[in-house]
Amino acid sequence: MPAGDIRSWTGHGVRITLDGHAAVGDDSDFTLPFAHVDATGEATGPVTDLQPYLGAAGHVVIMRADASTFAHRHAETYDDQGRPVLALPGTSFGPALDLHVRFDRPGAYRLWAQFELADGTVVTAPFVVHTATH
Repeated sequence: MPAGDIRSWTGHGVRITLDGHAAVGDDSDFTLPFAHVDATGEATGPVTDLQPYLGAAGHVVIMRADASTFAHRHAETYDDQGRPVLALPGTSFGPALDLHVRFDRPGAYRLWAQFELADGTVVTAPFVVHTATH
C-alpha cells in the first residue's frame, strides 16, 4: 500500500476496509469488507445485514486531491452464482461489497463511501488512495 493511503474506517460498531490496487488507465477493482467491532476495535464477526441506501448497496464519491476530477460509483454485490443483487427493499448485503473505479491520471484520490447499517444509521467512510501506473 502506498504511503499516505487511508484504507480503513471504524465507527458505529463496524470497520470498513478498502482492499485492492489503484491503477492508472485501467479498471481498478476493490473489495469493501465489513466487520462488526467491539469497543476496543477488535473484529467480532462479519456484517451481513447492510441495507439498501438510495437504491444501491452503497454509494462512493471519488475526487482527485486537486479537485480536477469527480465521479460517483455504486458499490455492488453478487449472489453465489455471480448474478448482481439488486438493492430492493428487504434486501440485505455483506460481508463485502465490490467497487470498480477507473483512474485516468496518477495522483492522490479521496473516496467517500456511504452505506446504511441494519439499524438505519448511514455511515460515511473516507478513504485515500494513490494511483500507480502498471
